Amino acid sequence: MKKFISILGIISITVLFAVAIVHGEIKIAVKKVIPPEGLTAEEWTDDFKNYAMIVSIVAGVTSLLWFFLGILLFKVDSQPKAYIRPVWFLLLILQCIPIVWAMIRTKFPSAGWEYAYPFYVLNGILCYYFATGLYSPVSFKYIPLLARQAWRRIW
Repeated sequence: MKKFISILGIISITVLFAVAIVHGEIKIAVKKVIPPEGLTAEEWTDDFKNYAMIVSIVAGVTSLLWFFLGILLFKVDSQPKAYIRPVWFLLLILQCIPIVWAMIRTKFPSAGWEYAYPFYVLNGILCYYFATGLYSPVSFKYIPLLARQAWRRIW
């Protein structure tokens, strides 16, 4: 049952970021960004929203991958888990691929890109970080960066 709740939690965080894209980020981007010539604000916003969704979904899938690696592949033993944190970091770094791809694919706005493009980074990195920090398998809940400090404050 705990595994099901963790999977549901990861999916919920991904959905939460998707809702934030639709209801929050788009409104900020529309107000601050001047689309490039040849695109209306609505067209640019649709592209931005679609790519931001892809970034968040990839972060959710990567978080699920981390979870399944933790329950199926990694072994809990008395040895230090030194080989596991680099895997978590590698998956975190892999989040940069869809972020960079989204930034390249989105038509560069005439002005205001500095208000919109950081949302790609936030959608990818924070979605992965929160999902793995809160819903890692129990044996590996302290592997995500700063998770030990966060869990100590929570409990």
